[in-house]
Amino acid sequence: MSERKVINKYYPPDYDPLKEEKVRKVRKSGPAGWPTVRLMIPFSMKCLNCGEYIGKSKKFNAKKESTKEDYLGIRIFNFHFRCPQCFSDLVFRTDPKNGDFECVSGCRRNYERKEGKIATDETMDDILKRLEEEDYREMLAKEGKKENEETAMEQLERRLNEQQKEQEATEEIEELQERHRRLEKAKPKILEDQELLDEKEAKLAFQAKSQTNSPTEKPAFEANQLSLLSGYSSSDDDMVTVKRKKTSLGIRKKVKV
Repeated sequence: MSERKVINKYYPPDYDPLKEEKVRKVRKSGPAGWPTVRLMIPFSMKCLNCGEYIGKSKKFNAKKESTKEDYLGIRIFNFHFRCPQCFSDLVFRTDPKNGDFECVSGCRRNYERKEGKIATDETMDDILKRLEEEDYREMLAKEGKKENEETAMEQLERRLNEQQKEQEATEEIEELQERHRRLEKAKPKILEDQELLDEKEAKLAFQAKSQTNSPTEKPAFEANQLSLLSGYSSSDDDMVTVKRKKTSLGIRKKVKV
């Protein structure tokens, strides 16, 4: 059984470490020498061989190739990985000029950006001018953001005002609910008062009717009825005598004289 940690080692008497040559590792060249990195796809793409769609942020083990190209001293890298469906080689690269990525071979983006593309034949003066404009736009955006931002005191005041408005609205709602409850409680009393009022009106109407048929007016009414039954009637203007005359047919007829 061998030693687990290999602490003790045997050196022969004729061993000279100065004469030993340094063991150099053979550096692999080509794709075998490219480092393997774990990455997520920065954009959705489609495989041109099998038509497989690869969504954004899908993880792959890719080979990182360092190219000799650069942009303003920024190195451009190619990333090689395989399609999960047909295992064909797909390659995309960094694009520091536009701050994006672009497909190289075997794949195609599902959409292309319409804005933000920069001309390929830019001179150094054009690059400097464009960068200055971008910095100026960023500065304006930051200033506008700072103007729109609220301070701690302003935010506190706004929250206090909102809480006060909510409290006032709650008090109004409670007041309306209390008024509704009072009306609901007062409904039976209102109905009772209405019934009493109706009874009083009925009593007054009955009393008025009974007064029209009172005993003081009853003798005059009876006298008038008796005069009509006896065949004559009296008035304040004149006296009219009514006589009954017998006709040829034997029917008595009233004649005024």
